[in-house]
Amino acid sequence: MYKKDNPTQTKVQVNGRTIGTIEGGIFKKTIKGSKHILRCCGIAFSLDALRQAARVGFTAFEVTDRETGTVYTVDRATFETYSEPVHFAGFDAQRALSLQYWAVSLPQKSKTLKAGEVRYTRAAKPRAALRQIDFYSR
Repeated sequence: MYKKDNPTQTKVQVNGRTIGTIEGGIFKKTIKGSKHILRCCGIAFSLDALRQAARVGFTAFEVTDRETGTVYTVDRATFETYSEPVHFAGFDAQRALSLQYWAVSLPQKSKTLKAGEVRYTRAAKPRAALRQIDFYSR
């Protein structure tokens, strides 16, 4: 479910836990990169969270790594076109987008990354565009 606590922010909740917000048309989420940036497939969102966000309406994703301050952004159309379904035991079904599609803004000073160091994951092959009408039903 989602709740509006103030007119500029909508919370996105999964299993009673707030996992992100929608502010100004941007789905914002803060993660622990060492745990949530998947080497196999990039950054993932649960289907439930994506459905809620779609009902509210948004145009882009912004994911902040709280460990490094790195900010990852991508537009909704790119996510819907190139993300792939992933499912891990004990977790809800998700869609993940390889880091190759995200714009990465590194902080000026990082505690865990050395100057010029960037984390990379194995790139996923692009898939044919999915129809938006059934995108979140997978």
